[in-house]
Amino acid sequence: MPEHLHTDKELLRLISAGDETAFRSFFHNWQGRLFHYISTIIKSPQVAEEIVMDVFTKCWLGRELLPRIEHVEAFMFRVAHHRAIDCLRAASRSPQVVDLLWETIETAD
Repeated sequence: MPEHLHTDKELLRLISAGDETAFRSFFHNWQGRLFHYISTIIKSPQVAEEIVMDVFTKCWLGRELLPRIEHVEAFMFRVAHHRAIDCLRAASRSPQVVDLLWETIETAD
């Protein structure tokens, strides 16, 4: 069945069974949206890309729980938000990273 005929919930069910094609399709559907969202929080494209990859890694590693998700969009943005905040918290403990992030934020503005 062509991948565009699957809803996000169907893709999550397939991913939970280990379907890598469904995972690639889900990734393709969500990667750009999450990147844009995280970029508005982090202001660094490189860090945002890493966080997006982290979100999808988390989804794959916890795939057995994916069918329980009722609201896919809310779930994806919540995970992305938490990962971005975790990144900022970790960065706040590193003076070099804080300086780099401030430089990036100032350049972005």
